[in-house]
Amino acid sequence: MTLAVEQTLPISKKDSPTNETMDTNLQKVHCPRCNCLIYRQKAAVKSFYPDFEMDSIKKSDPTASLTAVHYWTVYNNMHFENIGFTRVNPEGIQYLICADCDLGPLGFFDQKTPVKSYNIAENRVKYTE
Repeated sequence: MTLAVEQTLPISKKDSPTNETMDTNLQKVHCPRCNCLIYRQKAAVKSFYPDFEMDSIKKSDPTASLTAVHYWTVYNNMHFENIGFTRVNPEGIQYLICADCDLGPLGFFDQKTPVKSYNIAENRVKYTE
């Protein structure tokens, strides 16, 4: 499965913690469970993947899935402060998880795309100043 990426601008600052002119995260991005720092401010750009589906991060409902649309993307895994990776699945997708508490999937890395991008779902993390 090869995914297409489309860069988008947020509608307003209250819709997303982004810098509207640079389209980068204005706030620090953390794991929602253990508060582990994933990205520092202005480390990632906003991307749009309309059809990518990941499993639920809630252990109580492992059959549930969630299609996230907006992602924080970096093009080098060294831009993360702290992130973990699962094994590559047969489709060439590697899921991104919290390196401290193993919560996930928080995002994905598609090894089959020509441009290597590491994507964290905007709605699966929390934000601080």
